[in-house]
Amino acid sequence: MYFAIIGDIISSKKIKERHECQQKLDNVLSLINCVYEKTIASKFLITLGDEFQGLLLSPEYALDIIERISFCMYPVEVRFGIGKGEISTGPVGEYALGSDGSAYHRARSAIEEIKTQEKRNRSCGTRIKFAGPDDSESSVLNAIAVGLYAIEKRWTNKQRELIALMLFEDLTQESVAERLGITQSSVNRRLKASGYYDYFYMKNVISKTLTERSRHDE
Repeated sequence: MYFAIIGDIISSKKIKERHECQQKLDNVLSLINCVYEKTIASKFLITLGDEFQGLLLSPEYALDIIERISFCMYPVEVRFGIGKGEISTGPVGEYALGSDGSAYHRARSAIEEIKTQEKRNRSCGTRIKFAGPDDSESSVLNAIAVGLYAIEKRWTNKQRELIALMLFEDLTQESVAERLGITQSSVNRRLKASGYYDYFYMKNVISKTLTERSRHDE
């Protein structure tokens, strides 16, 4: 079993500097391939002008990967689909191109579900699809993912800058305060106001559930 991630830039045709956006995305995916090398089965790459995909051995860092791409591409928005399943086109290649199977089918289905939800004015940045007939657990995780997206959408640029330091540079609140020239208590207040603690808890619930289910299915 593998975990496929498909990403799709939202309203890409409305982006004025599309070439620069695509180049930025290419650089971000190169970073992802480097940072998360040990969990990647097939490297992330752009498959179309506004779409990309990759294949993971484990879902443990799936949300971290999505999170980093979202932060790096901001203010450009990206929708993501995650699909668990098999690869039916033979040995997995170095890059996620030309492969097929239920993992990609479910990730693609998740993207299409997001688009349907968006047409109904219901925001959802990430959908999660699982193998097997019982979809109740994935429905719960999808609901949590909607909550994650809702929290992130409310972040101000200053909150986003602070949270990025916490997430991607692994700094303590004291180190973040020193970097930004504010007090540690100010950092804590800003994190609380942003909903960061709820966001972090919800993200960990999804990641832990995905990982534990994956190990159980082995």
